[in-house]
Formats: sequence, C-alpha cells, structure tokens
Amino acid sequence: MERRHFVKSLLVGSLSVLAVLMACSKTADTVTPASDTSSTGTGPAAATLVDVAQLYTFSAAAGSTVQFTNPYATELISFLPIWLLDPFGLSVTQLSAFNLASWPNQLVAVELELPRPPSGALACPLPFPVQMGRFDGRVETTCTVPEDALFFPFVLAGAFEVAGRLLHTGDGLALWDTSAVELEALSNTAALITLALAA
Repeated sequence: MERRHFVKSLLVGSLSVLAVLMACSKTADTVTPASDTSSTGTGPAAATLVDVAQLYTFSAAAGSTVQFTNPYATELISFLPIWLLDPFGLSVTQLSAFNLASWPNQLVAVELELPRPPSGALACPLPFPVQMGRFDGRVETTCTVPEDALFFPFVLAGAFEVAGRLLHTGDGLALWDTSAVELEALSNTAALITLALAA
C-alpha cells in the first residue's frame, strides 16, 4: 500500500486479531515510517512509529479500531499489514527489526515471541517464520521450507525469479509440497519478505 499523507481506520470484526505491520520504502534513501494507533473504545492508544525494515506486532480486540497514518505530506510510504485470528485474546505490543545491513544477500529472520496463551501452552514464536532479505542483482539463495508448510514470498522492491516464476514489486506467490525454494534477484537492491504458514 502506498500513499502520501493519509489516515486510514479499520474496524476489527467479531474476532480478536494479531496484526503484523511490515514497513518498507520505495526508494533506498528515503526513510518513510508508518504509524499505528489502536483503540478499544475506552480511549485512543499511543501511536507507534514503524520504520523501514521493522516489524510491529500488536493485538486488536474485537470491535476495536486500528488507525494507520502517514505522517508525511509529500513522501510516499509502503507497508504490508498481515492479519491473524487470535483465539487466545493475547495482549501483544512488540517492535522488532531486520538487520539487513549486517547480513546482505541473504534472508534474515525476525526474532519475536508471543506471550504465553491463557491455556497454559508454552510460549511460541510467531505462527509462521518471517524472513526478509535485500540482494544485489544476480545473487541466488535457497530458502528451506518447514515440513508441511505453505511458502509465500512477497516482493517489496525490484524483481526476483522464485521457483522459476518471475515476480516484480508487489507480486506474491504461494507454493506448497516443497522443502526448498530457489530465489534469484534480477535487479540491484531487490528486497522481499517470506512467510511459511502451517498447512
């Protein structure tokens, strides 16, 4: 999603959700954060600034309103929201970052854990592995897919060949019944995010 100055509000439905907000930039030299506020109806929550290559995870109760704001009047922002049903009603507010500068030309995993569910089950990581990478042109890598998982790459910038398919900025792909996926960057500073969801 790309917008100049805007405010967008979303009403959460009848089930609680966990939201994962991934911020990225259209140009490498432009810092374009997005901010999020969420309210449960008892008053507005404090805004959180989500910067480029950061991942913000927060919980939103059923019936609450979530608001996304671009604080810039002229700069474009780009962000990717991912919504997950939350059967436990967890309380989560966590900001984490992908360390892309220290790990060029490879996928970097986000380090994030959810709190212990009320059922007493052990604390678990995100419901799926999340990785992000920024690559030079013609660099190849192989992504290992967990057993019985669905693999979803989404291109944030540039172009990639993924498992023999050509993907451009904003393109995504769903793959299943595979243990490894070959990726090749076809442009400089190409970036993508990958998810592996349990089938």
